[in-house]
This record gives sequence, structure tokens and C-alpha cells, in this order.
Amino acid sequence: MGSKRSFFLINIIFFFISFFGSIFQSYFIYDPFHWGLAQSSIDLFSGLDPYKDTFIHYGFLYTLTNSIILELTKNNLIYIFFLSSLFYSLGNYLLCNFAFKKLKIQLAYFLPVILFLTHPFTNHPWYNYQFYFLIVLSLFFLIKSSKESLIIFGIILSLSCLVYENFTIPAFVILIIQFFIRKNFKQNIYLIIGFFTPQILFHFYLFVFELHKYWLKTFWLNEIFLNIYNISF
Repeated sequence: MGSKRSFFLINIIFFFISFFGSIFQSYFIYDPFHWGLAQSSIDLFSGLDPYKDTFIHYGFLYTLTNSIILELTKNNLIYIFFLSSLFYSLGNYLLCNFAFKKLKIQLAYFLPVILFLTHPFTNHPWYNYQFYFLIVLSLFFLIKSSKESLIIFGIILSLSCLVYENFTIPAFVILIIQFFIRKNFKQNIYLIIGFFTPQILFHFYLFVFELHKYWLKTFWLNEIFLNIYNISF
């Protein structure tokens, strides 16, 4: 009990240091590119069609999450940074807690310190903090292997793709690896149901509002940059 309490105190202390430290520094930094991308989040609730009328650089869910925060705070951009800070601090907290419970080694005590020293505070309101939180959260459900947990794992993995769409292919690789590891038909079906449910809903939305052709264009962004600078890969 004493070791659990000590680790909890260490972990929660660095959670608050990281979270409130990120909030403090957010008032003194500004990146016009990464903060400016929040404009698409404002547009989402302004009657404009995503991908068609407004540019979504990372993923629809990342933009939608920011849109909800901006709607609730009357388009105050600072709260998007607060949300990114919360996602990052929670991701670190959950990862450290997971390592302490599953690895059962004394070195787990140093993990909150290592993570903090590696990347102490949130730099920008980036998608990858939300993405990081979802990936860490998915680990808790993956190891349980029950019907409900595997479905939830699949859902969270799918939501990670909607936060960062370039993760879609690695997500499929993860699913394939899980299929070979488990070799259990029912468990694999649960993973498929969980993963494809958010994807089907998202693409149904794109289909209904005829947005697929605009969504596909976002994957040509790197090629456009190459053409602009007249260079090849």
C-alpha cells in the first residue's frame, strides 16, 4: 500500500506541474501556423462544409473537439491550448500508472520524471497530444481481452485515426498483428466491430454531404508542396 501511495503522489504531482505549467506558458507563446489552424475549428460551426469550404489539416475529430471548445468559450483560442495540455498530462499520467501496475519494477517510479524532463510542457495546441492520450488509453482496454474491452479498444484506435488520419495505415497493421497474436475468431470480430463503427459513421457523413472528393484531396498535400518547390521525393 505504501509503494502505491508513494507512486500515486509522484505521478499526480508531475501531472499538475505539467498541466498548470503548460497553461502558464500558453499566455506567453504564439505560433501563427499551429494556432492559426484553429480557424478550421471555428469554421466547422459556422455553416461551412469541412474539407470543401474549410481546410482540415490533421483529422476531423481533432477539429470537431476544438470546435466544441470554441463554441462553449465564444471562440477563445486559449482554451484549445488548455485542452491540449489536459490531454498531454492525462496521457502521461495514464502511461505511468499503466507501467507501474503492469511492469511491477522499481524503475517505474522514475518514469514520471523521465517523461517530464523529456517533454515537460505542451508547446502548441497540436493534434498529437489528443492522439497520444487516445493511444495510451487504448492500452488499458487491449490487455483485458474481454468482449467489451476489445470493442472499446477498436473504437479508441479508430478515433485515433480520426484525430490524425495518417495513422490509419499503421492502425490497420496493429489490427492485423492482433489477429495473428490472438487467433481467436470472436475476439477478432469484436476488434473489427469496434474499429469500423466510427469509420463507417464518419464516411457515411462524408457520403451524405458529398465530401469524399474533398477529403481525398487532403492526402495530396505533400505532393503539392513538392510541386511548389519543384523537387521530387
